[in-house]
Amino acid sequence: MNTVSLHAVRKNTIFWSYIILAFIRIWIATQTPLVAHMSSLFDDQAFINYTRNILSGNWLGDYSHLTLRKSPGYSLFLTLSFYTGIPYQTLLTVFLVIAVLFFLHAVKPLIPNDIVRVILFAGLLYSPNSFTYRFLQATYRMGIIVPSAMMVFAAYIAIFLYRHQSPKQLAIYGIFGGIGNAIFWFTMESSIWIAPFIITCSLVIFIIWCIQKYQGTISLSTLTKKGCILAIAPMFTVIAGLGLSCMNYMHYGVFLVSDYTQGSFARLASTIVHIKAKDSDKYGSSVWVTRNAIDLAFKNSPTLRTVEPDIRKAWDGWAGSTTKELQGDFCWWALRTGYQDAGYFKDAEKNSAILRES
Repeated sequence: MNTVSLHAVRKNTIFWSYIILAFIRIWIATQTPLVAHMSSLFDDQAFINYTRNILSGNWLGDYSHLTLRKSPGYSLFLTLSFYTGIPYQTLLTVFLVIAVLFFLHAVKPLIPNDIVRVILFAGLLYSPNSFTYRFLQATYRMGIIVPSAMMVFAAYIAIFLYRHQSPKQLAIYGIFGGIGNAIFWFTMESSIWIAPFIITCSLVIFIIWCIQKYQGTISLSTLTKKGCILAIAPMFTVIAGLGLSCMNYMHYGVFLVSDYTQGSFARLASTIVHIKAKDSDKYGSSVWVTRNAIDLAFKNSPTLRTVEPDIRKAWDGWAGSTTKELQGDFCWWALRTGYQDAGYFKDAEKNSAILRES
């Protein structure tokens, strides 16, 4: 058998290895039982309720203390599954396959061996983490976090490693990164942690291109076009954010995506979490707001004192007793519940004005 034939056999073997590994992975996903954890009112059930309302044409539903707490990215993914007719686990796994293939293409200059990349493909696709309850077995947003983040990382790695390619070729990587970043950013409220990676990569790559322009290896026009490519991922996120904010403004009268990170409630929460009480450092990062800290908030805010009984009751309810401290962001759920029990969170616009005074 000549060299050309051996090369063709090797190429076909590699190609079919990808196809078979992907097909088996998708088949396993379709055979995995799926659970909708509806007992989790403030988490899993919230996303299911968002999806139901979107499908019924009622956007995220009637306004309450739960309506704008979560970013709707995951519910839009569930909606896409419904409208395309593709089963959720199949769509999720296809998304993972695409993300892994894109990542492998991005690192190809670092891993030129085809067989090694196939092994890496199998390792990433069949990672034990991708079979866990929160990833595959339940309708929960963690399922799309990994592939969307992988697409963002892969996009900037690809732009760096293929930085000598034409702007048109690099734009493809930018678009993939933009899609991944928009999905990631509006699926988790804490997605800002990916921003330093994007900013740092963009600065490093742009500086390299500026050096090339100084050396005369690229033109000013090319530098400008390539520089714009670095902004594709952030621009996708900005455009998606404006679209979601417009939808919320049309339905609730407030221009924001989630009141967990934006708006009056977010500012109130930020103010409270920065209150320094005598025991603020006692529990480390496990307790964000101690009872002593919320006592100081009541003492110094006349508006907050008007709902003090309801908030204290909600605080005790979420803690399970009057002596326990609330762990993590449970303090914000207690705060929301207290305001809800006091008769607020009925009108987003009015509620925003009241919370500004707290």
